[in-house]
Amino acid sequence: MLIDYTPAARRQVTELAGHYRLKQQSEALRNLDRALAEAEAAIEAGPRCPRAYPATYNDLVRPGIAWLKSRAYWIAYRHSVPPVIIAVFWDRAAIDERYPGLD
Repeated sequence: MLIDYTPAARRQVTELAGHYRLKQQSEALRNLDRALAEAEAAIEAGPRCPRAYPATYNDLVRPGIAWLKSRAYWIAYRHSVPPVIIAVFWDRAAIDERYPGLD
């Protein structure tokens, strides 16, 4: 199964990767790539414990959206066929403040 990314999620990944390249943080870039690959594999397999929201951000609950933690990132995806990744956030980001309209 191929997992797609929404334009917003692609932009978030591009911005994270660009930041790591600008700061010459090659290990962070590799970890981002690994986190995305692991998240895609987990989504395909059906995560053991999908969450309705990341960490303490319970105001981000949306019908049909699940979150999983992959390395240092929170990843939101739609329960669709096929599943679609809709958001990728570094785990220390103020997710609810930066992305209040997430859906």
